[in-house]
This record gives sequence, structure tokens and C-alpha cells, in this order.
Amino acid sequence: MSFRPGSLHFGLTFSPRQWPWALVSLSPFDLSNLSQGGVSWQESALVLSRVYVFPEAPKNAISFALAKLRRWLAINRSEITTLITYCNPNLGFTGASYEADNWRLFGYEHCTRYAYMHGNYVTDRRIAELFGKAPELLSRDELTFSVWRLQPLRLYIRNVRGRAEVRHAEPCHFERWMPSLPT
Repeated sequence: MSFRPGSLHFGLTFSPRQWPWALVSLSPFDLSNLSQGGVSWQESALVLSRVYVFPEAPKNAISFALAKLRRWLAINRSEITTLITYCNPNLGFTGASYEADNWRLFGYEHCTRYAYMHGNYVTDRRIAELFGKAPELLSRDELTFSVWRLQPLRLYIRNVRGRAEVRHAEPCHFERWMPSLPT
């Protein structure tokens, strides 16, 4: 599950008394690095911030869950027209499930890094929450970053209603996302 404030969480089950086969989280759109070219999705897009499928789930569980999710959004959140998600090839993800569900490759986010605080993985969001504009207050022993060159993250886009609209003939290239820091 994604722990971002304001997230919506969904589970796919085939019986009310059954454990879910898939979990999905949608989070408010906060990807300021994607608002290039005058396009702003602040009010009309959500970020598919977490997808987890349990090993026992049928092969089509992701696409089935995403279709149900879009149907729910069309009925309950009609202002939402677009979903955006990341696919991390550095963790072995290929995007095949998104492509099977008619998502389109929208672009690449470059300069991917992994951060570690006291040896444990930590997100850029969490660093910003803890230290605001002054992450340099941490010593090099407390906060370290990956040294390997990582592949860019892939961004996928999907319309809530109908098939994915191709907004660009070629995928765009974006700088790495950084959280908005408090002033």
C-alpha cells in the first residue's frame, strides 16, 4: 500500500470472505516534473502509486483490477480523466501488465537514484518530510545514495474512459521528480 496522504486503496476479491488477490493504491497527482509544455493534471489525474498481486492470483488479475478501478472512477470520481504510473525496470518490472491493459508509454524519468538512511531504503518523499529543505543536515553516514547507474523509470499513462490517448508520437524525457518542499 502507498502511505501518501489522500491515497485511495482498493482490493480485488472474488468473495467477500476471501483475502484479496490484488491491492491497488491511487494517490493525488503531485508530479510537478510532468507539467511540462503547459499540460497540468493537478485536478484531473491520479497517480497509480502501488500495485501488488498475490502469487495465487490469476494471470489477468492486474488488468481485471485496473478495469474495475477505472469503472469505479468513472462513476464516483468523474473529474478524474487520466491515470499515470511508474514502472521500475531496475527491479525487474517490464510494464507488460500495463501494456496488456492498453496503457501507453508516456516517457522516461532520468537520474533515478535510491536513498538509504541508516542503511535502510528511504524515499525522496520521506526525506523531504523529515528534513524539509535541509537534507544536508544528515551526515554522509546517515544518508547515502546508490552508486550504480540506474535505468530511467518508465512512465505509463491511461485514460479512465476509453483507450489510452497517445499525447506524443515519441515518449518524453523528464528530469527526476523531487517533492515540493515546505517554504
